[in-house]
Amino acid sequence: MEHNLLRFSGVIEKIFPRRMSPAGVAHQDFLMRHRSKQTEAGAAREVQLVLKVHVAADTANSLMAFGLGDRVIAMGFLASASHRDPEQLVLHAQSLHRQD
Repeated sequence: MEHNLLRFSGVIEKIFPRRMSPAGVAHQDFLMRHRSKQTEAGAAREVQLVLKVHVAADTANSLMAFGLGDRVIAMGFLASASHRDPEQLVLHAQSLHRQD
């Protein structure tokens, strides 16, 4: 079986408005800026990126405890942003934690 689990940390850069599904489930997106130093092929590499994160239901409710500039750890799975654009990825976070 294939695995799809990502643990990603960064700073909340933008929070989009909350919306409700027809079934009454809360959904919300935010942008997370990540900066780190990684080793690739024996050389140091600085990594910088912004990733869109989607939260739903209880995880969307937990996002309300965070604000812009907060450092968080998001854990969840990667999915395509849409069927029309399968190369753009979104992290569907199933848990959010404050990073100290």
